[in-house]
Amino acid sequence: MPETTPIPIVGSPAIASTTCKSILAYFATNTRMLALFDYGRKVLTDRQYFWHFFWMVLVAECALGCLFIEYVPYTEIDWKTYMQFADYFTHGTMDYGKLQGETGPLVYPAGFVYIYSFLYSITDGGNNIHLAQYIFLGLYLATEAVVMILYHRSKVVPQWAMLLLCLSKRAKSIYYLRLFNESVLMLPLYLAILLFTYQQWFWGVLLLSLSLSIKMNILLFFPGLLLLLFESVGVVRALFLLGVVVLTQLTLGVPFIATNAANYFGRAYEFGRVFTYKWTVNFKFVPFDIFVTPTFGRVLLVLQLVLLLSFIFFRWSQPMGGIWTVVQSDPFAPKPRNLLVRMFDWFVVRDGYVELTPEHILTTLFGSNFIGIVCSRSIHYQYYDWYLHTLPYLAWRTNFPTLCKLFLLLCIEITYNVYPSTPASSLLWQAAHLTLLAGLWFRKSDVSYVVYDEEEEKEKED
Repeated sequence: MPETTPIPIVGSPAIASTTCKSILAYFATNTRMLALFDYGRKVLTDRQYFWHFFWMVLVAECALGCLFIEYVPYTEIDWKTYMQFADYFTHGTMDYGKLQGETGPLVYPAGFVYIYSFLYSITDGGNNIHLAQYIFLGLYLATEAVVMILYHRSKVVPQWAMLLLCLSKRAKSIYYLRLFNESVLMLPLYLAILLFTYQQWFWGVLLLSLSLSIKMNILLFFPGLLLLLFESVGVVRALFLLGVVVLTQLTLGVPFIATNAANYFGRAYEFGRVFTYKWTVNFKFVPFDIFVTPTFGRVLLVLQLVLLLSFIFFRWSQPMGGIWTVVQSDPFAPKPRNLLVRMFDWFVVRDGYVELTPEHILTTLFGSNFIGIVCSRSIHYQYYDWYLHTLPYLAWRTNFPTLCKLFLLLCIEITYNVYPSTPASSLLWQAAHLTLLAGLWFRKSDVSYVVYDEEEEKEKED
């Protein structure tokens, strides 16, 4: 009778070793598999393969978003209220005192009204929620696309870490499962920042002011923006560009200002509003009686100012010699050689004569916004979208080990998925954010600008 080879017992070390060796041998001899693995490695790590990575991520996110929309129930929170505002407006109501919805009065500037009136018109008065979800999926994908391009230009975040932008459960909920207005808000902001990285300050500021006309939290970026404008275009032009922001807000608000200016400015630009304690994510460990006091708000405001001034004076402005050098640096800008050429430079080609690097622009703007978030009295769940796309970048601007960066981002994500929030989840929120803020403080500044040589540019043009 012929001898038979004994069969290893399933689960034994012998079969495990044999299986591993077989798999390794297969991959070692299969050139197609080796090429596939090498391609995957390059997609995740090689900047030359960024656009491969970019389109793969967007296609995967699009497919996943479609599955979510079709199989995960939509949750109504504010969409009907937004549509009620739009209904009032489309039927001729211009008085902000009369624009009321199920969840309260209209407290957003005019840009919000125009955008949601457009959505009202193409979604059958807001009744076609399914179509609205796909529109918001488009906003989600477009926002993610712009942010990935920003990351690529900055060269700070490794390519594989951009996948962190896709992993937030709360982000998907904010966009196409609950249709919050933050979904509309952030795309023009990131497009504006992208223009800034190309030194297009005028058009970037114009686009950013449109974002501000949707919701006021965009003001959190303005301290950092003001520093960048001083650095790049000088004090005089910076003040001119701030005037563009004000003029844009007034122009968009004309119908409402003409009807009842007091109601419009009192509602759309209300700075003293106290947010609901029930929905706070960041300060649930603070007793309600303290949370609602004006003193608590003032303390946070003072803390925000101290942090902003500290970062502006001792971190963000240091590569140019400090804030006083920045303020006095208009001589950086050469005198106009021709008025028409100079106007063309301002509005089309180049706004600045100190060319700021993308990493400095992102670090300053994202940091300014992050400080505002840390010092906010009440962060609600949907406000996560105000800065979630900036968190991987900020984490990689610290000197923390990679595992520590990932752990911090995980902790922040967890706090936004605890419902309702608890004192423990709020303490975790504070710990993660303060640790990240400390990491940003203790990282040294990098060289952040290139001086624009007008004569050299003229030679290139010739």
